[in-house]
Amino acid sequence: MACGVLEVGIPEAFEGFPVSDRIKALIRRTPEQFTEALLEVLTSPQRANEIARARREFTVNGYELDIVRSQWELLYQEAIAKTTTAIKD
Repeated sequence: MACGVLEVGIPEAFEGFPVSDRIKALIRRTPEQFTEALLEVLTSPQRANEIARARREFTVNGYELDIVRSQWELLYQEAIAKTTTAIKD
């Protein structure tokens, strides 16, 4: 995702990520659709690069280590607070 390489995959490969077809990846289901996607990439490398760059930008901005670390720290603090409150009660 963050390598700047175009991803082609089935919908389940992108579950949990806000990825739209032809925006941040090429999402396909059947072998025929995969073939069409590969032909699209080969005949329009500029468009493939645009999609890959959009995916990389999304990943770097949304999953940067400092951002993720802060989110995890908040989750731990909330869990500790809940546990402490439960023990007191």
